[in-house]
Amino acid sequence: MANYTVNIAWKNDSAEGFTKNLYTRGHVWEFDGGVTVPASSSPHVVRVQAFFL
Repeated sequence: MANYTVNIAWKNDSAEGFTKNLYTRGHVWEFDGGVTVPASSSPHVVRVQAFFL
């Protein structure tokens, strides 16, 4: 049986946004063969938020 490895890198935009339940949907899948795929969660799971700085 084959084994595959993937790392899912998801970073927090800011501690202040995190405490207000404002999250970025974007993240990256990094596969063991060197392929990197930009990804995004469903807007049904993490709602789209408007950020005004």
